[in-house]
Amino acid sequence: MKREVRGHPLMILDYLYPYLFLLILPTIRGLIHFFRTGQYDKLLNGEILAFALALAVALLKWRNFRLTVDENYSMLRIRYGLFYRHESIIRQDRISCYSSERNPVLSLLSAVTFKIDTEAGRNGKADFSFKLYARDFRSIARILPVTTNSATHRTPFSKLLIMSAATSSAVSGILIGVPLLNNAAKLFGFGLQELIFAQINDVSNRFSRYIPPIVNVITLIFLAAYLFSFFYTLFRNLNFRVRVGREDISVRAGILSRRETTFKKSAVNNVVIQQSFVLRMIRHYVLKVSIAGYSEKKGENAVLIPAARRQEMRKQLTSMFYYKPPQNYAVRPPIGSLGRFLLWPSIWFVLIPVLTLLIADFLPAFRELLLFLMFALMILLLYAMTLGINNYRYGGLSLGNGQFSAHASRRFSIRELYCDSEKIGCWRIRCFPADLRTPICKVRITIRSESAESIYVRHLSLDSMASLFEREYQVPKNCFNL
Repeated sequence: MKREVRGHPLMILDYLYPYLFLLILPTIRGLIHFFRTGQYDKLLNGEILAFALALAVALLKWRNFRLTVDENYSMLRIRYGLFYRHESIIRQDRISCYSSERNPVLSLLSAVTFKIDTEAGRNGKADFSFKLYARDFRSIARILPVTTNSATHRTPFSKLLIMSAATSSAVSGILIGVPLLNNAAKLFGFGLQELIFAQINDVSNRFSRYIPPIVNVITLIFLAAYLFSFFYTLFRNLNFRVRVGREDISVRAGILSRRETTFKKSAVNNVVIQQSFVLRMIRHYVLKVSIAGYSEKKGENAVLIPAARRQEMRKQLTSMFYYKPPQNYAVRPPIGSLGRFLLWPSIWFVLIPVLTLLIADFLPAFRELLLFLMFALMILLLYAMTLGINNYRYGGLSLGNGQFSAHASRRFSIRELYCDSEKIGCWRIRCFPADLRTPICKVRITIRSESAESIYVRHLSLDSMASLFEREYQVPKNCFNL
């Protein structure tokens, strides 16, 4: 017998959300102003009419939504739309990932936010997202992949602190916090940003005797954004648990707002073990997976292990996905190529102080700011040199027995990538004239996925690459005679 369910009435609010700050809030503020002062604005007539029209459209969309499961729980049919009626049919084996979320409001109203992703989905957005009654969600959950014979791994709070400190950034804090500030200012009707910047200016003026005020302002803004991103990440990932089954993996996090994501192991494009600057200082790593069709704000990547040491991380990698990290990579930088890794950082290490002094002579008013930026860039260059040394000692790639693995750096982070050899979509090998003396090459490997995950391994032995292609792809070595 087929099972047909309808959406929760909260879906009406989802349909109205695009008009929230443009239409709904101005209408509400106008009505409040009318009831408080008795003054009626003629523009309010148009706002009320437009709001009523948007509400009617949202109600009709909600009434037309249907979710149907067939008798064998092998097919999912979704019907929606108003002026254009849409119908999508998804086979059970084509669902690569699904997630459910319940916050206090949804729990109070017996609702669940339900998202479905397939391998043919859109990048950065879920294929299907809707709200259902909790009882209806449980009734159709049989069509979804379920973790069987699972082992549960709970992440300690100390590891979550490490992950939040390592994965948070001032940029992400600004991207998340600024829209919230703007929306809050529109909602309450006063300049919230002006109050915050006034406090920042007040604090920066106290230290203006020692540090230039503009440096203080920039530092405080980035520090506040980083702290916001840190607490936001920590709060979202409290009670982080991973259930590992034979064919599926389920990730659960959150206390007030609980999220659970389940995906098939066969839908994993690649696994990445990453070590950022903060994690490198405490010798920890984070394990991420790129899932076909998985759509979150940061792309297809989902965190499985927030923080662990190298040996523990590699042990979990083998137990979850059966990937075996190689003892030694088959293709590595040749002996004596360390200078190639340190060439550009060394050149910039000399040029930046010279350029800074020249610019400071022409712009003496900005001398202190320029010196501050120079020291910051010098520190980044020193760290870039340590990454170059790490790539020289441990970098490389291997291909064989149906598995690909590589070690390289990217954006001030050390990365190890593992995937099935059949997941490799493209090899790009580049040699510059200066590289042919050694000879060495640079290799970019792109994995078949929506976001085209890739890894860029520098200064590898060209002869070893030729031998690898001859063994794995039957490409003659003379094709590499550049």
